[in-house]
Amino acid sequence: MGDIQWSAPELLLEDCDENIDVHSFGMVLTELDTREVLFAAEMVAMPRAEEMMKLLTGVVRPAMSAE
Repeated sequence: MGDIQWSAPELLLEDCDENIDVHSFGMVLTELDTREVLFAAEMVAMPRAEEMMKLLTGVVRPAMSAE
């Protein structure tokens, strides 16, 4: 598994197929769109396990730019 902020929630549940690649690509596109690191503000000094749970449960979600 790579960096958690680009990983699909299904990967954390070990229930994955090729769709996780689509999710990861979408996360990269979101970073390009917003010019910001995904979840940077939400994940400051947060333990890795807490990061995983917030992503898995949908507590943090990516936001697109208004443009």
